[in-house]
Amino acid sequence: MLTTATNTRSFLSPQGLARIDATQAKAIFSQGEEAVVFALLELAKQLSEARFSSVNPATPSGMIPTDQKPPAKNRKKTPGATKHTINRDWCSHCNKKVEPPVTDALPGSTLGLRVLILSAWLHFALRNTPGQIVEVFNFHLQMKITPGGLIKMWYRLKEWLFEWYQQIHTEANKEQTAKPY
Repeated sequence: MLTTATNTRSFLSPQGLARIDATQAKAIFSQGEEAVVFALLELAKQLSEARFSSVNPATPSGMIPTDQKPPAKNRKKTPGATKHTINRDWCSHCNKKVEPPVTDALPGSTLGLRVLILSAWLHFALRNTPGQIVEVFNFHLQMKITPGGLIKMWYRLKEWLFEWYQQIHTEANKEQTAKPY
């Protein structure tokens, strides 16, 4: 039975697509919703690339149906930005404007918090390489992310979550000493 995305990735190659059987599909499903979504995104990417690569380069542009043409390379889509409404208030005690922190975004991160956590889960739980994750994200998110940039965002995520990790660790130790078996 397959337990890691590395094994999952091996039969998601173009040569392995025809060889996926029910056991392998169930193995992906047993890893959770995110593994199924990742596998489907990878398959969609490969299908799209295979469809565009089937066109002969000598075929005139007017003879290729528009749905089979690759997207234009000079048209760059800009990633959609998430708008955060920040309510600023005047503090009469310190005589300056104060605002609450934005909790849905990690400071200095290109990705949103949920996508960043998904990428960390794909790497640390399913053992996908940063290159594999970046390849799928760049294709589906239509933005440029590098493996190094992704790793830097994971370090910032670690620093952001470390305090909660220590709190959970402390509480677990208290519970263990308070209730001996």
